[in-house]
Amino acid sequence: RGSVAAMAMRPVHLATLIEKQRVDIENALSNNTYIVYNNAVDCSNNALRQALVIEECDVDVARDNDATRAQVYNLDNPFEEGTFRYVAKGVYTSGNRAGEECVCKWFKTGVVFEDWYFEKDLEVVDKAIEFIDEFNQAGIIDVHVRVNRPEIWRFRQGERRAGQRHLIEPFIPNFEKFNSNSGWNEPNTEIQRAMQALSHFSYHVSGGRFVLCDLQGGLVKNGAEVVLTDPVILSYNRSFGSMDLGKEGIGSFFSRHVCNEFCQGHWSKPRDVRSRVQNHRGTSMLTPDSQHCQPVQEQPNHLPNVHWAQPAEQPSHLPIVRPSHLPVVRMAYSAEEDEMGADDW
Repeated sequence: RGSVAAMAMRPVHLATLIEKQRVDIENALSNNTYIVYNNAVDCSNNALRQALVIEECDVDVARDNDATRAQVYNLDNPFEEGTFRYVAKGVYTSGNRAGEECVCKWFKTGVVFEDWYFEKDLEVVDKAIEFIDEFNQAGIIDVHVRVNRPEIWRFRQGERRAGQRHLIEPFIPNFEKFNSNSGWNEPNTEIQRAMQALSHFSYHVSGGRFVLCDLQGGLVKNGAEVVLTDPVILSYNRSFGSMDLGKEGIGSFFSRHVCNEFCQGHWSKPRDVRSRVQNHRGTSMLTPDSQHCQPVQEQPNHLPNVHWAQPAEQPSHLPIVRPSHLPVVRMAYSAEEDEMGADDW
């Protein structure tokens, strides 16, 4: 249920995770296959708890790629762009989502801390999964809430962008923006007010430490589900990247929040609700001096030369530990591909 206490009935020990990883690696080496780990998980207690939380709730909340290869279009003329990243549309070509549309996001040339931004993106999604799972289980709304969980892939060898890392995630139809990390919101429809209540809920259940916001996505399955993407976590110690506006952001968010029919009277609010961040529909980020916030180009309202992409191996500087519930993805090659040799791909 998004809490460590809820894991008591399903104990998983660190030694078990390490042993599982060792067996996976040995099997892969003996079979000449590749292992792609969905996330590199640190062996610290906090990271282990995070892995357990994700194991419990990601089946119902996380919307994964569930694919091993994709075809991405118009990389030289991206459909949208933000301050740091370009966005292009594509289609999965192998795996359980083969034939479905996807979105490719990659950083612009000159972004110095690309690896850091990738890691922060994934950390934010993992934290969002916790809050969304608790929100769903509380039964506050009838619509089931999910969030896209992107993966780091690379453009394959032979492409002009060979080896370049990017994020891949499923495409979301009916795209709309529900609120921003500065507190902007548009409470005209029931789903917009429900997502605003989700942000308030995240502050309450975290004991006032976090706010899940910058919520955007679309209704799917005839309105039975809403799928979110690119959320932001505000925290008191600014631990979730450049879009985390800290305690000033939390106060600014609640200065513009009006409780609606989905909020509950006992949910807590911060005492300091002064507006210190300018109100923007788009996402705001911290400037390099970490003292001022500025708007960035907001996410596209819809995400519609061919390049091929496939899952990336984890960076060598990160520990390779995989929670036991995550699948080992083994890349299968055709006879023609196999003659080229794995190094060519």
